[in-house]
Amino acid sequence: MALAVIGVACGMVPYFAAAKIIVLLLAGEQAFTAYLPWLLTVLAGFLIRTLLYNSALSLSHKATFSILKTIRQKLLAKLPHLPLGTVMDASSGKWKEIIVDQVDSMETTLAHLFPEMTANIVAPVLILIALFLLDWRLALLSLAVFPIAFLFMMMVMGNYAKDYAGAVKATSEMSSTMIEYINGIQVIKAFNQGKQSYTRLTDKVRANAQYYYDWMRRSQLGMSMAYAFFPAQMLTILPFGWLFYTHGSLSAETFVTVIILALGMAAPIVAAFNFVDTLAQVGTTVGQVDEILKAEEQAHGTQPVSFGDHRIEVQNVSFGYHGDQEILHQVNLSIPQNSMTALVGPSGSGKSTLAMLVAGFWDVKTGRITMGGHDLTEIPLEELYDQIAYVSQDNYLFDDTVRENIRMGRRDATDAEVEAAAHAAGGGSGESGVLR
Repeated sequence: MALAVIGVACGMVPYFAAAKIIVLLLAGEQAFTAYLPWLLTVLAGFLIRTLLYNSALSLSHKATFSILKTIRQKLLAKLPHLPLGTVMDASSGKWKEIIVDQVDSMETTLAHLFPEMTANIVAPVLILIALFLLDWRLALLSLAVFPIAFLFMMMVMGNYAKDYAGAVKATSEMSSTMIEYINGIQVIKAFNQGKQSYTRLTDKVRANAQYYYDWMRRSQLGMSMAYAFFPAQMLTILPFGWLFYTHGSLSAETFVTVIILALGMAAPIVAAFNFVDTLAQVGTTVGQVDEILKAEEQAHGTQPVSFGDHRIEVQNVSFGYHGDQEILHQVNLSIPQNSMTALVGPSGSGKSTLAMLVAGFWDVKTGRITMGGHDLTEIPLEELYDQIAYVSQDNYLFDDTVRENIRMGRRDATDAEVEAAAHAAGGGSGESGVLR
C-alpha cells in the first residue's frame, strides 16, 4: 500500500508541471530551456509512478495467488469431513462453480485492490487538498456535481448484493444442468429423451442470459447519468473561474492549474466505484466459501475399533434433511449378521434415507445406530466405509445395447423375456424397435 500511495503522489507531479508549461506558453515564452526542467519533471514523475505502481501490483498478485491457493486448500480439506450426503446433495456443477469459478473470480479484485483502489481513493483526496490550497472557492465548485453523480450511482448499487447473488444462482443452475446433461447423454440418447433434456438445458441458458439482460437494463440509466456527471466539474469551474479571473481575484496560473487538476479527479473516482461492484461480488463468494467452511462436520472417532459381530441396530432414530420436516420418525430396526433385510414401502417413505444413515452418509441427531455394539460415531469413517458397501439407485447405462443392459439382471434371460421386461417397464409399445 505504501508503494501505491507514494506512486500516486508522484503521479500528481506531472499535473503541476503541465500547468506550469501551459502558463509559459500563454506568456509567450519561446526559449526551450524554460520548458526543459518542467518536461523532465513530467517524465520523472511518470516513470517513478509507473515503477512504484508495477511493484505494488506485482506484490499484490503474489499475495492474491497465495490467498486463493489457501482458500481452495481449505475447501478441499473440508469436503472429506462433511457428511457424504451433504456433498452428494449438491451437484458436481455447484462444487465446481464455487471451488473453481467463484474463487477464481476474486483474483482480479484482490490483486488490484490495494495498488489500484488505493490510488483511486488517494489521488482525488490529494487533488482536492491541492485545489483548496490553490483556491478554496474553485475547490468547492469542483465538488458541486458529485452529489448528483453519487445519487445516480447509489440507485444502481443499492441492490447490488442481491442482484449479484441472483446472478450467481442463475449461473450455478445453468452449469449444473449442463454437466448433468453431458454426464447423462448416453441415457438420454438411449431412451430418446434428447428433445426434453435439451429443452431443459436451453431453458436454463436462456434464463441465465435473461437475468443478466434484465439486470443491465435496470442499471443502464443510473450508470449512464453517474458517468456523465462525474467528469462535469468544468460546468462550474470554467464560468466561475473566468469570473474570478476577470475580476482580478484569481491568477491565470492558478486558474490553469485548477482546471488541469480537476480534470484528473473524475477518472479515479469512477474507477473506485467499479471496485464497489467487484467487492460486492467478492462478498458473495466469501459468504459461500464461509458457509462451506463453517458447515457442521461429521463427529466420528479416530481410534480403530474391533467388531465382535456386525449386527446393525437402529434405535429410536428420527431424521430430516437440513432441519426440515422429518423423513424418519422413531425408527427401530435390527439387522443380524449374515442376514438379508429388504425395506419395502412407497416412494419417499425413507427407505434410501435409512440405508444412507446406516452407511454413514449423515450423523443422526435423534436416536442412535450401532454396528457390532459400537455407535457409528465411534467408528472412524474410513473403517466404517470398509465395512459397508452402498450401491445407489442412480441409473447407469453400460456401453452396450439396450437389450444387453436389460439382460444384466439375468444373463441367461431369453430375448422374449428381455422384451417382456422392457414392455412391462415401459408400459407401452415400441420397446422391440429400441432393442433392435
